[in-house]
Amino acid sequence: MTDKDGRESYRETLEKGRCPEKELFIKAFLDETGQREKMNLIDYVLICDRCVMEFDALREVTERTKDQ
Repeated sequence: MTDKDGRESYRETLEKGRCPEKELFIKAFLDETGQREKMNLIDYVLICDRCVMEFDALREVTERTKDQ
């Protein structure tokens, strides 16, 4: 799958009213996904108002727990 195909897949998901599973967000922050998958997820988050808040919350938790 090319990067373009991945982005198209995420856009189709948005158009169908379905967001990626929340586990995908968590796996991305735990470095359990590949770089391409992370980039596709970020591309999706940038166009989905529903996911951006959850993504930001996970980013904040990750930053705060990284220092401990």
